[in-house]
Amino acid sequence: EPFACRRGCGLAFCGAECEQRAWKTWHCLMCPASLGPGVGGASAGSSAAGDSGDAPRRALYDAFVQHAEESNEIFILAARVCAAATSRALADEPWEAAWSQFASFEQPLWWDAVALTEDDHAGDEEGARRRMREVLTESWALARDLVCAGAPEALHLPCWEGEEVFARAVGMFERNNCSVLVASAVEDYFLYVDDLPEGFAKAAAKAVTGPLLDALGPAYATPVEGTGLFALQALLNHSCQPNVSFVKRDDDVDGRVVLTAARDLRAGEELVHSYIDEGEALEEREAQLRDYGFACDCALCVQERIARGDSDPAGGAAIAPEPMDEEDGGALGYVAASGPAPITAAAADANGTAAAPRRPGGRKLK
Repeated sequence: EPFACRRGCGLAFCGAECEQRAWKTWHCLMCPASLGPGVGGASAGSSAAGDSGDAPRRALYDAFVQHAEESNEIFILAARVCAAATSRALADEPWEAAWSQFASFEQPLWWDAVALTEDDHAGDEEGARRRMREVLTESWALARDLVCAGAPEALHLPCWEGEEVFARAVGMFERNNCSVLVASAVEDYFLYVDDLPEGFAKAAAKAVTGPLLDALGPAYATPVEGTGLFALQALLNHSCQPNVSFVKRDDDVDGRVVLTAARDLRAGEELVHSYIDEGEALEEREAQLRDYGFACDCALCVQERIARGDSDPAGGAAIAPEPMDEEDGGALGYVAASGPAPITAAAADANGTAAAPRRPGGRKLK
């Protein structure tokens, strides 16, 4: 069941544990009904419903959220990331340690991470990126005022001394985020009512939910769409010949990221997926990948560059191209020059292969 914020700010969480975790990480610094971490003494589950909190702080919160909703809702997630690091730093952790939970993700500046089309910048790409920076700086200033209102000692931390850390947090989501689906809470409630034992309580509930179900129609079951950062998913390298993809079936509504194999995988084989639409022509794929800062040298790209007559079939990539392998399709693509080891498949049977599951109809995730 939804669980209200302990300070009664109006924000609801999926349960008591979720609320407690959010409070300890970021909400203690962003809650509009709180004066900051550890101030006020309200505990989890305490009833402060209806308490709108300090009016000036509520105004700061509303201004920040409204600006984000009108410009880029990812700003809200970036503020939570910065608040989470701030909370740890205020508990006497060094900043490097406080930020380490996000260190594995690529963090370009947001205005550099976004791929802009001609329609986006109308011939003035530099001006468009400058305007992006201005909008982000506005959001960062509003988030700083909100977070530091209850914790002024946080003003000296890197994320609030200037907008760069905030901009990299937004860029982190831009570059690494994955769409997720969560089951409709309305549908969950209707199913809960259906499962009640026959009797007065169920009849009374049906009397309320029946007309609502008729009025809402099929839309009541629409899952909630969101976005998240998943450390393992973000470590997967790119290939224009991916051996896995992120595909959601209609019944995958638990908020997890599901990796679907495109074919049988050998034990120890690197898992790679496509950062872009791999069905595009070579020139378009190259243009899209330039926004990621590399040229793909998977077997498909190498072969197509050879056919095009390029003097450098690897496209200037940092590693040498590998030949086409009939068994694995030459799936290896871009590999970072440094960083953690690539994600590989584990043996699934005595032959050391994992059978590719049936690819269901579904939506390919970002």
